[in-house]
Amino acid sequence: MSFRRPTVPVGPHASRTTSGAWLPREPPTPVRPSSRPAPSPSATAGPRTVARPILPAAEKIFWPEYSPKPLEKALADYLGDARLKDALTRVTVTAYETERRRPFFFRSTRAAENPDEYDYFMRDVARATSAAPTYFPTHKIDTTPSDHYALVDGGVFANNPGMCAYVDALKEVSSGDDVIMVSLGTGSLTRPLKYDEIKSWGEARWVQPLISVMMDGVSATTDYQLGQILGQGNYFRLQTTLDVANDEMDDASSANIENLVLQADRLIEASDATLAAICDRLLQTT
Repeated sequence: MSFRRPTVPVGPHASRTTSGAWLPREPPTPVRPSSRPAPSPSATAGPRTVARPILPAAEKIFWPEYSPKPLEKALADYLGDARLKDALTRVTVTAYETERRRPFFFRSTRAAENPDEYDYFMRDVARATSAAPTYFPTHKIDTTPSDHYALVDGGVFANNPGMCAYVDALKEVSSGDDVIMVSLGTGSLTRPLKYDEIKSWGEARWVQPLISVMMDGVSATTDYQLGQILGQGNYFRLQTTLDVANDEMDDASSANIENLVLQADRLIEASDATLAAICDRLLQTT
């Protein structure tokens, strides 16, 4: 859930990668200018997609906080019976297989080459990559009558999947210089973990903050690595600080969706030079 840091390499040798859905609790006061049109229904689908917590706070220690049924219904409504092999562009989606204890990659190219073994319903791919631990149950995909995959959100190991996308792109080009990557962040965390507050925390109090610390740390590290490898002109990162929208991973309230859209609008307005550089770079490849 998404967790949230999609990274998209673009250009003639493109490969598209996305981690699970980042489902952005109590919303801040909306600050959307009244002159702007309201977001489209698809932009505010969050509250209908992610059900309210189904458990009292004390029980969240032992069970997932949300039922997956509303999410699964939304995925079925949007994706129907579409399959991975039918993706219109090359797609790589991350998940983590808990029984085999290894990263798991859904790849559209592999699904097209060997559909009997590697093709899946896109709704299953999306459900697996958004199965954020503690929020949603692990997703099970049956592969044979006697075997299956048990999958959780790929954000646990690749919250920023840019490096995964880069490796996939290298399979199709002769040099890393042929890869152009546009990395789209979903907002960096802003709330500090103060020393006086956390110095005496144990397992129970660290478990939820630790997830966000690890995910944000991995995302920032990947951003740094790709910047060093690809260099200016081949690597572009668009990211904002969540200083208006709430950064709680499961805040999909209408108010917070509005604030997320507002912050995205501001990021676009502040990134004119970067967007122009991206367009110029792409035109050089045509």
